[in-house]
Amino acid sequence: MNNLYQILYPGSYIPWGTIMLYYLFRSRFFDLLACLTYVGISLICISHSDYHKTVMHWESLHRICDFALIVRLILLNALRSSFISLVVATAICMIGGKLMKQQHRFDITQPILYGVCALFLCSSSYSGLQQASVICVTILKIIQSGTDLTSNSEEELANKLKTYFHIKIAESYLLFLMEWSSISNIHWISLPIIIFVSGLFQVMAYYDIPYGNQNLEEFYVNINKLPKDYPMPLDFSHARERSKVFSQVFKHHQI
Repeated sequence: MNNLYQILYPGSYIPWGTIMLYYLFRSRFFDLLACLTYVGISLICISHSDYHKTVMHWESLHRICDFALIVRLILLNALRSSFISLVVATAICMIGGKLMKQQHRFDITQPILYGVCALFLCSSSYSGLQQASVICVTILKIIQSGTDLTSNSEEELANKLKTYFHIKIAESYLLFLMEWSSISNIHWISLPIIIFVSGLFQVMAYYDIPYGNQNLEEFYVNINKLPKDYPMPLDFSHARERSKVFSQVFKHHQI
């Protein structure tokens, strides 16, 4: 997209690092493993590279992990068992991964099912912050499911891409708030500190990094050739080199 979003989007996962440090120091290794897995897959998706699998495979797995995160937090609120929560979340990822390989699969990540699980999470939570975060994430998921990047001009496409990544960044922060709210014995003062540090990083990036769109002419012409639900890359040139699907649509000599 542009240099600014290449910093802002990955930077939205900085708060997750503080949670993982907390889990590490408190010896909550099952929760630490769950967060490491989620953040790791998220960063693989952001990198937009084929790591032995296609970019679309990792994006589908990321959506499954989003769904598994909701289920894990429901069980964590209800049972206060990190082990059981992780086992069930892992089972969901394994089942979802097998369904993902089938041609006529049942999509467990569809917004309706996600919304139903989100309602269960709200009902099991005693945290108003977690409930508000769940509602906001669900709304963003529904909005994103109806996103159409076909445009009548390059300027309109650029604006739609901005909205696309704004939603992605907001989701990352809201999911962090959901995870943070599930920790019963963490001090409340940690949240303002995390928000301040993360906000300071984003503000510094916004003012220090020049904003400039890549050339969208070729992308505008060929966007309809990309498969449905294909994730948008932050850097088109990087995606052309690292993603087989993207490189087939946008040949090297065309850009």
